[in-house]
Amino acid sequence: MKRVLVSCLIAAMFTGLVACGDNASSENTTGSESSVTADSGADVESQADSGEEDKAKDNKSGVHYDKDAKIPGLDYLVKSYSEIPDEVKEEFKEDSLNIIQQYLEETNNTYEIDGDLKYEGYYFQHVESKTTGNSNQILYVYTTTGSRCEVNSTDKTEGTLCFYARYGNVCPVDEHTYGCADKKGLEYFDYVAKYEIDEERLMTSMFIKEGASTTPGYTQEAGDGMEKYGNYTPLTKVADLEKDPSFEDMKAVGVATIDQYMENEMEDNIKYTAPEYYGAYIMKHDKDEDVGKVTSSYLVFKSVISDTEGLIDDTEVLFTISFSGTSYTENGELTYGMVSSDPVGQSELGDSAYVIRAYEKVEDMYHLREASQTLDRIIDRSEVLNY
Repeated sequence: MKRVLVSCLIAAMFTGLVACGDNASSENTTGSESSVTADSGADVESQADSGEEDKAKDNKSGVHYDKDAKIPGLDYLVKSYSEIPDEVKEEFKEDSLNIIQQYLEETNNTYEIDGDLKYEGYYFQHVESKTTGNSNQILYVYTTTGSRCEVNSTDKTEGTLCFYARYGNVCPVDEHTYGCADKKGLEYFDYVAKYEIDEERLMTSMFIKEGASTTPGYTQEAGDGMEKYGNYTPLTKVADLEKDPSFEDMKAVGVATIDQYMENEMEDNIKYTAPEYYGAYIMKHDKDEDVGKVTSSYLVFKSVISDTEGLIDDTEVLFTISFSGTSYTENGELTYGMVSSDPVGQSELGDSAYVIRAYEKVEDMYHLREASQTLDRIIDRSEVLNY
């Protein structure tokens, strides 16, 4: 019965997904001024070579980016994007396309790219810390359309994909040269809801992750268009969450997460009823802020656990699934970042030795119990979660 339940839920969530071939390929298309074809590595390289002479003439300051330069040390790191000469910024941006192209070539079994790479903008981040040391990084962000093959599966998720080139510890090497300690291409895929997401929600989710830190000594800048995704509004009311069109999808993700956990972690003699939505609570990330830049939402589900070997009595438990960065985009769409891979917290079932990531009582739940250090960060909760 459990396997049928899991299969049905997963099938419902993945409606519209199609099998992924052994070799994903990119399609050549003609890009606009702010885009580049994802499968045009050779063209990008040849265009860069043919334009070297023109760029040299335009670079009046003589300052340039050397991808092979060795940086002199962390004491020389740039602390603001504005410190970097415009000519060097342009060279970073051009190089970022090559980095992403290389990443796509190295992972050609993972993606099928349908559209052009569209430049979204940049993030610049700087951390000044006596304990961890100083560091900075620049992220040049691009989006496109296509599909990602799921790990260990023939399924694929279609929609907007986001890639970025990361340059770590950027600094001047000498009066004419800038360099960095490391660079790499990556995909932003912290958004793990198993349904299609549009560009606005994906980019807002990334902005929350990359640009909403309250860590002391951390500064972040966004530009070239990326800054617009900072116009989000944190979710603060459970009632607003429950009436949002995305709420049904979030509940489906929560149920599937519980199903996967029970299948992976519980013995065959432990059975459970289909999880039902019970309530929710919303928590801010920093107790010293009124609401904070970011909130997370926690969906609670109830289920009855039983044991075919009779070692425990039938027990109703509460599972909690977290959704980080729950916020409204500038256009009013609800978005979020990571979903917890397992239910939050754990306890023992009755008097048995069985440990389960669930609780029998609201007052014992990890964030809601009286002794919890996070209790004062709860800004709203369903009435059933009061005690």
